Amino acid sequence: IDSVLQPFKVYGANPIPRFNMVATAEELCSNDSIFIENHSTIDFDNVARLIIKWNATDSLVDENPAIGKRYGFRYADFLWPLQTQQIISLRAFSGTDLSCSKLTDSSIIIHASPEVFFDSLPSMCLLDIPRQITEASANPIVPGTFTFSGTGVSPDGLLKPILAGAGTFPITSFYVSASSACADSASRLVTIWPMPVADAGPDLRIKDDETQPLLAKASGNEILVLWSPGTFLHKTDTIRPFVINPQETTEYTLSVTGKGGCITQDRMTVTAINRMLAPNTFTPNGDGINDSWVIKNAEQYPECVVEIYTASGQKIFRSAGYGQAWDGTHRGNPLPSGTYYYTIEPRNGRKRFAGYITLLR
Repeated sequence: IDSVLQPFKVYGANPIPRFNMVATAEELCSNDSIFIENHSTIDFDNVARLIIKWNATDSLVDENPAIGKRYGFRYADFLWPLQTQQIISLRAFSGTDLSCSKLTDSSIIIHASPEVFFDSLPSMCLLDIPRQITEASANPIVPGTFTFSGTGVSPDGLLKPILAGAGTFPITSFYVSASSACADSASRLVTIWPMPVADAGPDLRIKDDETQPLLAKASGNEILVLWSPGTFLHKTDTIRPFVINPQETTEYTLSVTGKGGCITQDRMTVTAINRMLAPNTFTPNGDGINDSWVIKNAEQYPECVVEIYTASGQKIFRSAGYGQAWDGTHRGNPLPSGTYYYTIEPRNGRKRFAGYITLLR
């Protein structure tokens, strides 16, 4: 009896198609890819081929399937209806001629994804008041709610530049559908400009016939300076303008504008020291008009010394400071009409000066 040995391969006749959804979120959303994981088996040997159909028109063929292998697909994004059903089918094959196969399928629900629009954010200054972000919006077909995140912004979208600090930062608007966990987001950059520094300098006392610079300082990026009012200043757009012959006390405001239009202000006061102006006539006759020898601006010279003499040189009045005007008397007695002479020592850097007074009764 003759016999012949011939090897042959027996293919598993019963492939068992099986797959699991790979969860990347609580719900499947139209703006995300979905993933399945192959768990198809056969009685022995390996599954030879997989055909995955995501829908009626889109499919995938894998000639080298393996247990645990993942496959992904992204359906067309949509806003309406709020959800759709899709059926995923997987057919597993065995044998070199792929003569044995079996099919399984599973239905999934895909939810509509919102669509977010986020316009550019305007820059802000560090000390600006907080502002509500209004540049973010969503397609109203998918109702939902916004939350925000980023440096210096609250979840409800209130941007506080002082909390953010100076710099450029991303702000993200996150919108979640009211009917599912599906979301969309967008980010924009916001720039917070630092405040320039303005120091108007110390208050000054300047004589009405003097010229003196203001002692201001300023710093920042690309700064512009402006003084107001411009009264008695030789220029208003320089940091240290000269005050020329100030005739009255003036409060000046220094405005420093930096990059981004950010403005810092500071103030200082120039007190004008006016010359003492002594009249050459007064009439101490008790009628309430011009009854005292009033020296204009004497209150600006608290340490001045005023002396009055007769024509013969007798001193009849002396005052350290001129808080009480001379009333034309000497030791309580009225002096006769006539010409008298005075000397005034201002004692504030001004020179001593003298003149005459005509007393009329």
